[in-house]
Amino acid sequence: MQPTIYVQFVTTAPGRDHRGFRLRYEIISEAVIKEPPSYLPDDEKMFEHECGGATKPGQLTGEIVSPGYPDTYPRNATCYWLIRVEPRQRVYIRLAHLHLSSTIAECERASLSIIDGYKHRGNVFKK
Repeated sequence: MQPTIYVQFVTTAPGRDHRGFRLRYEIISEAVIKEPPSYLPDDEKMFEHECGGATKPGQLTGEIVSPGYPDTYPRNATCYWLIRVEPRQRVYIRLAHLHLSSTIAECERASLSIIDGYKHRGNVFKK
C-alpha cells in the first residue's frame, strides 16, 4: 500500500439534478506536498476554490466535495486532490454521498476515482 491517496473528479456535462459527492478522510500525520494541477473552463472559474488541492501538515481529518456541492457540479472539470501520510500510516475514507448520474446511460458524464498511489501508479479503488 502506498502512503498516498489520489482523488480525481472529472465531468463532461453539468450535473443537472445530480449533486456530485462529499468524501471525508482521516489521517494520523501529514507531510508537505505540492498540489496536483486541476482544470476548469474559463466560464466555470467560480468553482476554482473548490476544485483540487492537497492536505496540509498536521491536518488529521478533512472533507473533500465536488465543485458546487451540494448543488450541481460544473461541466468539463478535472479536479485532483492529494492526501498524503507517513509510510506506516493509513487513510480511512468514507464516501458520505455519491450522486453523479441517474442512469447507466449517463455514467460517462462524471466519474470519481480514488487511487492508492500518485499519478495512476497505484490501484484504483473506486471509479
